[in-house]
Amino acid sequence: ERIEQRGRSLMTHFKTEAAKLPGLTLWTPMDPRMSCSLAAISIREIPYGDIMKYLREKHAVVSRGVSYDINAVRFSTHYFNTHEEVDIAIRGLREIAEGNALGA
Repeated sequence: ERIEQRGRSLMTHFKTEAAKLPGLTLWTPMDPRMSCSLAAISIREIPYGDIMKYLREKHAVVSRGVSYDINAVRFSTHYFNTHEEVDIAIRGLREIAEGNALGA
């Protein structure tokens, strides 16, 4: 139960902050009962591979692509992740969303 609660808490923080970014689509419901510790996002029409590569190379954030039906990047949290790591991912997404990376 504690592991599940930790993952949900971190993902709620991620989704709350990600939803504030311009041009970002949050494909995952905000209700933590509907997603536990997973979320998928898109930023405008930027290919998910470009987002993943930027986050990995510039911020050491590892994510997965979602290529079926939507062009999205999937994030997951687990008990060993920290709020600081979530904030690093959000910082990288903000750089992309605000046009300060990838020529967006």
